[in-house]
Amino acid sequence: MNAFIIGGTGLIGYYASIELLNHGHNVKSIGLTPPPHGNIFAESVKYKQANIEELNDRELVTLMEGNDWLLYASSISANAVVKYPAVEYYRVHNLFTTERILKLANLAKIKKVVLLSNYYEYFNIEWPSLRLDKFNPYIKATYEQEISARKFNTTNFQVVVLELPKVFGIMPYRRPIDYDDIVEIYKSRRIFNYKGGTATMTVNQVAQAVVGAFEKGKGGKIYPLCGVNMSYAKINEIIKDAIGKERKIKNTIKFSVVIRAKQIIRSLQRQNLESGINPINILAFKEKNAFIDNKYASLLGVTADDVEKQITLSVKRALEIAKLKGDI
Repeated sequence: MNAFIIGGTGLIGYYASIELLNHGHNVKSIGLTPPPHGNIFAESVKYKQANIEELNDRELVTLMEGNDWLLYASSISANAVVKYPAVEYYRVHNLFTTERILKLANLAKIKKVVLLSNYYEYFNIEWPSLRLDKFNPYIKATYEQEISARKFNTTNFQVVVLELPKVFGIMPYRRPIDYDDIVEIYKSRRIFNYKGGTATMTVNQVAQAVVGAFEKGKGGKIYPLCGVNMSYAKINEIIKDAIGKERKIKNTIKFSVVIRAKQIIRSLQRQNLESGINPINILAFKEKNAFIDNKYASLLGVTADDVEKQITLSVKRALEIAKLKGDI
């Protein structure tokens, strides 16, 4: 099959390209950034560097024509700090852009779309008492995005949603997505645990899920994904060992965290700004075990992988880059 990827040079788009190629499919992609240094898959992937929001409808349809599948792997960061109300920002750049792309993909005769979402939306339904969509603009807009996207699903134009958990992995010549957090931990003498845990996956497993969704995923269905469920304490132990320096791991004290979160919110409010994730509301989420049965991933052909190894690689890559940049 012929696959087109929006967000082709991001972490997931990059590994999805490789997995699709390994399965014998053809790949075209578009992204905001150039391919990794050396243009690693240049000979196999037809790539265009551009902002999809700046291209007109005809240009986008032309890019998508001749393809059977579309992977939508592009979105604004959950933690973006933007002008209040943040939900409108996320609607414009995530929800409305997704709706536009799906309309044009249908015109381009795409047969199946895989939309990448996140596991907040799974727990927004599972744990309604947390009211995640009420207090977190990113989660609210993404929930709306999922609902809207599934309305496009038909027999001839299938839409599959993958809800991704915490993803670990690195790509050539790029800094890890957790770079800032890792640098902050390195500089501190302490690592603070949240009481709960999280579903995790390696980026290779996400790529397997993407290909599985294209090859055998059911249109209109949402797949909440997990490779391994891990406590935050376990993740922090791996990070500590990878850093190679003694660090005390302490449990967070909810009262002090809430005080700090309130200070952050007040500071943003004074500037008429808002974050996509509310630091107070999300604390209740992190104190619970946000675990997901890996049966959903298994349906898509996701196999076991070494999450601990990918966490370690992320830490070591981050520290290498930080030393070169003088950040540590």
